[in-house]
Amino acid sequence: MAPEYDYEKIKEVLCEGDLNFFVTPKETDIVLKSVSELIGYSINLALNPNLNYEEMLSLV
Repeated sequence: MAPEYDYEKIKEVLCEGDLNFFVTPKETDIVLKSVSELIGYSINLALNPNLNYEEMLSLV
């Protein structure tokens, strides 16, 4: 006996939120990580002018 599926419920759950996905190149992750680190370090150095870069890295 084949299991009965509620295809409408499955479709509703899978389409919930209508999430749109797309594929990006591998390099995108690397670039985003580098840019986010640069922004984070810049903000930290702007808010803590007495710290140099090496001291800030030792806190992370």
